[in-house]
Amino acid sequence: MASLKTLAHIVFPLLFLLIAICDASNNVVVGGHNGWKVPSAPGDLNKWAEPRRFQVGDYLIFNYDKNVDSVLVVTQEDYNNCNTTNPITKYTDGSSKVLLDTDGSHFYISGANGQCPKGQKLHVVVLSDDHGKKPDASAPEPAAWVAPMPGKSGAADVKSTRFMGVFGVFAFVVTSLVLV
Repeated sequence: MASLKTLAHIVFPLLFLLIAICDASNNVVVGGHNGWKVPSAPGDLNKWAEPRRFQVGDYLIFNYDKNVDSVLVVTQEDYNNCNTTNPITKYTDGSSKVLLDTDGSHFYISGANGQCPKGQKLHVVVLSDDHGKKPDASAPEPAAWVAPMPGKSGAADVKSTRFMGVFGVFAFVVTSLVLV
């Protein structure tokens, strides 16, 4: 029985620590409490997105009435022209979870007739995995390196799965104390 306790003493803390380390993505609800709908002023969705720092691996959550709306992933040209005829991807389930799997600009517009020209469109800039890291010593020093500004994310619109990381660390400590 002593070997089972020893095994538990090793496995459980490592399992919780693994959870803490691996789960680092964010689920971000587009538009915050307003959701994916025509904003009160054109450009409000982009004003909402601008101060946020989206990373590869984050998810955008679009909440909308699936009977009257949808989310279209489009090119920059289709975004600028509110062209709904040739989307890259179309989401219609009413609560769409979109993985930000590449860095750079991502463009979204409403699939409902007439909503995009009223401002229901979103441009998100996703930072690369190495954004904000200083270059290594062997690389030539750039003229000026400026650290990124810290991201702004309100509790009302970010449902962070980083909670699991905090929980994992807490569980690691508690399990280690209990099994001693």
